[in-house]
Amino acid sequence: MQSFDYGQSWTIPRKLVNDTASYDQRYYDVALLPDGEAGIIWLDNRKTTSSEGSGLYFARTEGRHGFLNDRLISQPCCQCCRTDLFVDNKGFIHTLYRGIIQDSIRDMVHAVSKDGGKTFSKPVRISDDNWVINGCPHTGPSMTETNTGLAFTWFTGGKNKGCYFSGSKDNGNTFSPRDEISQNGSHPQLTHLSDDNLVVVWDEGVQVGDRNFRKVGIQRRDLQGTNTNNSFITPDTATAAYPVISAIGNKGALVAYTRKHGNRNYITCQYVQF
Repeated sequence: MQSFDYGQSWTIPRKLVNDTASYDQRYYDVALLPDGEAGIIWLDNRKTTSSEGSGLYFARTEGRHGFLNDRLISQPCCQCCRTDLFVDNKGFIHTLYRGIIQDSIRDMVHAVSKDGGKTFSKPVRISDDNWVINGCPHTGPSMTETNTGLAFTWFTGGKNKGCYFSGSKDNGNTFSPRDEISQNGSHPQLTHLSDDNLVVVWDEGVQVGDRNFRKVGIQRRDLQGTNTNNSFITPDTATAAYPVISAIGNKGALVAYTRKHGNRNYITCQYVQF
């Protein structure tokens, strides 16, 4: 759906994909492109290989016609991990997702388009975690940009399980060695404040007595990506997970997550001041 009057009215719902061979579109992300159009990536059953996994597709809006000319930009990809689409200060379009490498390794890979989405670079692993798993982890990556370059967070269940951070100062050609966020964490999300300091949120399990809970952690990193502060914004006895974060200036951020109260899960929003 699209709105051209600031949300007062909307177009009728239209299918993202009209190709009848596509019966499965999932784990999408949308970003505003430099020319005012919107871009989208998603995982699709259509691919040109018989290997396990999904194809990664990209499309962009064409004015009031919505998303058109969808096309395959990478394969194969993990079928059940969230994707990330990001546009940097130069207008380059970045994609970040969990690829399937050598038929069995499920690590995070990065690709970039410098021509408005017409072509994308060859995918490059941001870290050689070598996580071999015949399954879907259901935890995707996150990225942002500061004056010092690109920054990434992700989860791996490889030899050294946990959430990690990495950076790139050359537009994704090379990546710094991964740095641990939390060895017990998963579902990390990343943003940056107006002063370019980074903030990461994630969830992790904790045992209290004979009961298991989940709590939401938050971490600040300086301009060099160095961890400067760790804390938790929910108590040990909460059941809170899947956090997302949006920065507000250089003093705080909004964090939203699911939290269980009784037998029901609620979306909770919390302002965190630094």
